[in-house]
Amino acid sequence: MKRNLKALGLTLGALFAMGALSAASASAVEHEFHSTEENTILTGETEHEAPVEAQSILEINGVKVECTRGTYEGTVTGKDPDEDGIFTETEATVHPIYDGPCKIPNVGEASVNTDGCDFVLTSETVETTEGVEHGEVAVECTEGAQITISAPGCTISVGTGGEGSVPEATLDDGVVYTDKETEGRKTVTIDATVKEIPFESEGFLCFFAGIPSKGHNAIYTDEVTVEGFKDGGCTQDKDTHKLTCNEGEPVDIWTQTP
Repeated sequence: MKRNLKALGLTLGALFAMGALSAASASAVEHEFHSTEENTILTGETEHEAPVEAQSILEINGVKVECTRGTYEGTVTGKDPDEDGIFTETEATVHPIYDGPCKIPNVGEASVNTDGCDFVLTSETVETTEGVEHGEVAVECTEGAQITISAPGCTISVGTGGEGSVPEATLDDGVVYTDKETEGRKTVTIDATVKEIPFESEGFLCFFAGIPSKGHNAIYTDEVTVEGFKDGGCTQDKDTHKLTCNEGEPVDIWTQTP
């Protein structure tokens, strides 16, 4: 597996792993993923209907790639149950799919291909002097795979740039985990913004829309509430990483600081 890393910071997150912040501005805080089941299926969905605008998932030079629907599915395997039967893990993996209508303004309808790429969420966070905790998230792709956004006359490849292309951490972006209740069950909301992402584009409509052929200033944003279910059995396509799972009964999932 190939893992492209980027440091995360302030509000939202789901690309690249977090780098070290200076001791003067931040201190490490350990969070953990908890579930009442050893093997838990994670699912989440973002869907926007009129009159609500579509969610902007990527922005380059003010040009926003917008999608009306995204889904996330993955698994977490807990370890070391406590006396109450609560399982704990420090890492969870989800596969994102943006299958709702997407568009690039002044270009047209677009498709987002995430085949072979997963979001890997790790539990350690960093707390800044402002009291905001930033989580670690990475995009992990099989060799040769990357996230691509395609429209007629314009194709954008996200996460390109090669070794050394990822900048140091800033306090302007990041991931925040928030424990919530959804229909009486414990769930986790993942709220993410990641800046200075390397990208490449090609096509004459990319140029006319104002998207450079290469850069490091793409901004990824998304927010999703993730729910947990008993594992009724999952299979994963080895090429696309898409999961097909039989969801069992709903279960509680949450994060907490020990």
